[in-house]
Amino acid sequence: MSTTTLVFDVLGTLLDEDGGRLAAAEEVVGAPAVQLVARWEELSQAATLAMRERRRPYAVAEAVSAEAVAAAAAEMGERLTEAQVARLVGSGRQLEPFPEVADTLRRLAPSLALVALTNAGTAQAHAMSRSAGLRWTSLVSGETIGAYKPDPRMYEHLVRALDLDVRQCVFVAAHPWDLDAAARHGFRTAYVDRASSSPDLMAAYARRFDHVAADLTSLARLLSMRDR
Repeated sequence: MSTTTLVFDVLGTLLDEDGGRLAAAEEVVGAPAVQLVARWEELSQAATLAMRERRRPYAVAEAVSAEAVAAAAAEMGERLTEAQVARLVGSGRQLEPFPEVADTLRRLAPSLALVALTNAGTAQAHAMSRSAGLRWTSLVSGETIGAYKPDPRMYEHLVRALDLDVRQCVFVAAHPWDLDAAARHGFRTAYVDRASSSPDLMAAYARRFDHVAADLTSLARLLSMRDR
């Protein structure tokens, strides 16, 4: 079956969110950066889970991130200024793409629609795409829906708003939970490994998803071969 549209998760799949947060944390707090980033992520995930379960109202990703990083620092005995919190949260607007991303997307753009579906808020999504040189056919932010993946509303809205035929779409992500949710909505799935997974785990992913690749360049080559 031919592919007409690639739908991408962005944070962690195309842009190095972990690396960006760590670099900003090292600048702000120094040695405890790894600990801070780990707890920051835990608290952010707990907040987004509470929103998906309707235990708290929706808040845009950068607001959640500011709350989480301030709480994480306080637990470690670090009192951050507003400027320091802003520096940490703002790192999400200037993330580096993984090395092969920009060139591969440029090569794919003439023949495929490239769509981003991201949990980032609208302003952050715009800023981080511009900073990294990512040009989209369409970009859909979680702020538009008031939800976070893997909330079904994210995928349902994407399909409805863009009038997609999911049979001709491949959903690309480095997060298995994101791909599982997309598959439940009919998308074909492509796992891009950003975690240096073991051969056994990659084999398991190959049974679980339609495509498995070490990076975006390898995925583009694989899709081209299968669409011939």
